[in-house]
Amino acid sequence: MTFATQETHLEYFANLCRDDAPMVRRIASRNLGQLLYNVVETIGYSSISIDGMVTTTLMDLYELLAGGDQPDSVRLHTTENCVSFGKAMTLLRKTIKKSPDGADAMAIDQHEE
Repeated sequence: MTFATQETHLEYFANLCRDDAPMVRRIASRNLGQLLYNVVETIGYSSISIDGMVTTTLMDLYELLAGGDQPDSVRLHTTENCVSFGKAMTLLRKTIKKSPDGADAMAIDQHEE
């Protein structure tokens, strides 16, 4: 899948997360963690860079769906999404070749906070 296609699919997903219907946002929320994990697994370290998909889009969607103004049925998946975020960071930590100065590990540690 090309990067442009990935961006298009992510945009479609983001639209579902912002939909007016709580039922649609609930289903999007349920799948956000798995999407994040798949993005990190497919794209790798660049997905959490400053302009990566995780940093620019998925974290914002998480904050939107976990917000206090969402119905409980949407926020219910917040914990599961946190677990998926943690698994994604663990995957990165295991697969990245650490630089001699430890910059890669510091970047992951910064996102884990």
